[in-house]
Amino acid sequence: MLRDCEGCNLLDVNAVQKGCCICVTFCLHWLNMTTTSQLRIWVTALLLAWGGVASAQGPLAQGWGVGVDVSRLLGGHAVIQVDQQGQNSIVIAGGTNRQLPMELIDRAVAAVADGDWLLLQNETNDVDTAIRGAAATSGRVALNLAPPDMRIGDYPIGDLDLLIVNEAEANALAGTSSSGAALRTLMEQYPEVSLLLTMGGEGLYLYDSIDGVAQAMGAFAVTPVDETAAGDSFVGYLMASLVAGENLPDAVLRASAAGAVAVTRAGAAPSIPSIDEVGSLIEQQTPSFELREIDPGDLA
Repeated sequence: MLRDCEGCNLLDVNAVQKGCCICVTFCLHWLNMTTTSQLRIWVTALLLAWGGVASAQGPLAQGWGVGVDVSRLLGGHAVIQVDQQGQNSIVIAGGTNRQLPMELIDRAVAAVADGDWLLLQNETNDVDTAIRGAAATSGRVALNLAPPDMRIGDYPIGDLDLLIVNEAEANALAGTSSSGAALRTLMEQYPEVSLLLTMGGEGLYLYDSIDGVAQAMGAFAVTPVDETAAGDSFVGYLMASLVAGENLPDAVLRASAAGAVAVTRAGAAPSIPSIDEVGSLIEQQTPSFELREIDPGDLA
């Protein structure tokens, strides 16, 4: 989604030339939403906010139909290595992603209104400040803890409404060495925070803080080619579904299908699936997608 910033319509590329913040999720194009009123999510994970950015067709915009030239910005870089099983290893240089001015962060947090979600990712600076600020609003806060680093131990995780982690991120935060142990630890430490712990081909764990129940769900059967952007696809579809009014289990099913489609082709943006592809996979496969209640104490 692109959301209005101080009166500018950020769905209009001209807003880029005015130096407004571009608040991007993975929902608008991927779910074929047509109006900003259908989605109201602020994302600081991918805030790109600097004045004087000229309109041009750059690599960032290929296939998006948006003209953005980032050649004069010291943007972040990611070096992605993919093995023959489709698993990746990513080295990140934060660049301007780690240089967001506090004025911009404060402005994004101040815009959170009743019914909004603030979605954060760990690629930016002052994530803890954004969490605390958003927790004081009438909106809700979700954190995708990717990539994990030394800062995460100081984050006010208890102020979140939803925490989204993969196995490595969960273990890094919980100080554990297995997904089961991480689930138990995080549930005990943050009982008021809903938790999604994804495990790739092994499915996922879901802890819903509203009913206090932990559940597990299997994975779609696909042949992985490149897992790059699978997590982004998962989170984008998850949040778009929640904002559209779906319950958490239904949103998780759609998100899981999106992540599964993404791993079947190479690349980042090119692997992001359309809503039709996601729906098709859900229709084609009916494995153990029913969430089943589990006892975290029984997990390894």
